[in-house]
Amino acid sequence: MKLLSKFLDYFSLLFCGGLAAVSLAYVVSRNVSASGATDFHSYWYAGHFIRQGLDPYTAFINEAYPRVPITYLDGYTVNHLPVAQPGLARVPANTAPIVILLSAFSFFSWTTAKILWMTTNLMISLLTPLLVLRMFPGTWSLQLRYKILIVLLFISLFGTRNVLGNGQTSLLVFAAMLLAIQLEKEWVLGGIALGIALSKYSLALPAVVLLIIERRYRPAIVGIIIQILSLLALASMSNQPPADIVRAYFKIAKLHIYQPGIHLAAIFPNATIGWLMVLLLSAGVAIAVVCYAHKSNYHIATSSTPLTRPVLFNILMIWTLLAAYHRAYDTFVVVIFLVLVAEVLIGGHRNLSVSQRWGLAIMAAWVLIVMMLPARGVERIGSMSATLIPVWLKYQSGAVTVSLLIILWASVFILYHINEFGNGYASA
Repeated sequence: MKLLSKFLDYFSLLFCGGLAAVSLAYVVSRNVSASGATDFHSYWYAGHFIRQGLDPYTAFINEAYPRVPITYLDGYTVNHLPVAQPGLARVPANTAPIVILLSAFSFFSWTTAKILWMTTNLMISLLTPLLVLRMFPGTWSLQLRYKILIVLLFISLFGTRNVLGNGQTSLLVFAAMLLAIQLEKEWVLGGIALGIALSKYSLALPAVVLLIIERRYRPAIVGIIIQILSLLALASMSNQPPADIVRAYFKIAKLHIYQPGIHLAAIFPNATIGWLMVLLLSAGVAIAVVCYAHKSNYHIATSSTPLTRPVLFNILMIWTLLAAYHRAYDTFVVVIFLVLVAEVLIGGHRNLSVSQRWGLAIMAAWVLIVMMLPARGVERIGSMSATLIPVWLKYQSGAVTVSLLIILWASVFILYHINEFGNGYASA
């Protein structure tokens, strides 16, 4: 039996290592291609305006151009417009802290900058699942090979490789959120991390809500102060009134509201019905969370059952994916649910029935399948690919949304039955 168990362990590592290797190969090939790192290009390009004392948000809205010539630290010089790479994104969708932070990459030519950012993002992708594991008392004590397995699965997720391939900032935001939540004693550092995370407010909101539920107001206040100070710094550098930059924020945000994505409203053809469903979902989640916090006394519950906090955070994360505009790349946050299932199944929570354990295992397997499949995987099926790709993408997006709803329901179920699971942990 031990021999079989060891074989399965190493087979799992080999299999998941292969999946991760394929993802990493895609990430590297995507970044070196002309169309790679398209989302990062927005921040690299915005950095040129900051270097020249201009506001990148207003510059984007007014379709302005940076001044040339521009000299880079790696020896390249751009003497003629355009500075922007053809066909890549130019919308600085995050707020000032991340735009200022990533402006450092604008001191390098495009080819060098995108490789540097890919390397940075890859390092964050290794750190992120470990930060998730730290939230769970049982799985953090697992043997090293199981932690490696979770890291490999995380890298294999469609969302992760999409973020890495397109140079998105979502991994940085999520890692900063996790730090903000976990740095309980170092609340100033936690607040700075939250301030960075709030640059993508549609993803970072759950961290703020959780801090407020836990009555940890100081890091939340520091996070807001970081946002304000960054806005004022950008206004000072560009001689632009802060109010104008805020107005530019809203104009850029409006560009994304009605775009297709994985959020609940996107699967309804009628926008009014879609947003009504979002409202009902948000009201349901709010009622479920408030009722639980009132019934169980949240602070007592977290001290007696440490699983409470990550379960609640998972609910808030899945809710924000469904309620606000999000594309499929942000689905990497399902790693919280996957670790939650691992915690419940192998972390010593012995009071679950056989059907409940199988139900959670099947849900986790379904989530892995849906969240790992490539979005454009059918493009290699010869001449049929032109017909199959739109169908594939349409149904994959719907499958992701339905999967998120299933995860949300399962997480609320776990939250309300958490005391029935028991608190012992299996030895690693």
